[in-house]
Amino acid sequence: MFALIAFVALSAPVSSWSGELTLHFHDAALEYDQQDKYRVTYKVTGRDGATLTADRKSLLLETRLGSTIIPPLKNQEPLITKAWLSPRGSLLDLDPFDGGVFQLDRLWNQWRPAGSDAWRVKLTTNGDHYAPKAEATFAKAGADYTFDYREVPAIGGMKATGHFTFDSRTGRPLKAIIEATKAPIPGGSEAATLTLTYEAKN
Repeated sequence: MFALIAFVALSAPVSSWSGELTLHFHDAALEYDQQDKYRVTYKVTGRDGATLTADRKSLLLETRLGSTIIPPLKNQEPLITKAWLSPRGSLLDLDPFDGGVFQLDRLWNQWRPAGSDAWRVKLTTNGDHYAPKAEATFAKAGADYTFDYREVPAIGGMKATGHFTFDSRTGRPLKAIIEATKAPIPGGSEAATLTLTYEAKN
């Protein structure tokens, strides 16, 4: 039986989480094959009504175009974005807003509710910017959890499947491997097939 999660407090206090995020976009029709690796950190800074506010910090570690490796610029500064999160950690908004970044962070930034082996999450925004509504379903499979994601309406929207490993105490994501179709490429209007991996580093 699935537990429907909307606004449920974190099972243990978590003020920040960080990890390496790899986005591998590939599309033969578009002749597109690019892989970007980032260090992404969320740090809770306060509350805005019923939601949490946080700083999202992103630092590019490496880019691959086909088989060519492009190192990041020397002395680059991390990109810092303000984020709004539900009490369960689901992303609600970003400022400045990039639809691609928002939709892809919403894929991996998922939390396990305490004591649940199967649950469903309805994902939305706080209304300040547009992004498709979505629904994510989780089910225990050994030590991991299967993941099924659909944007609503499903026709023409991004779909994704994958596996998650969660921290047993806090419920935060430790590892995610996700395959998505029609995934938005950040900073543009194109979409492609995506292999997303996330691994916590703190």
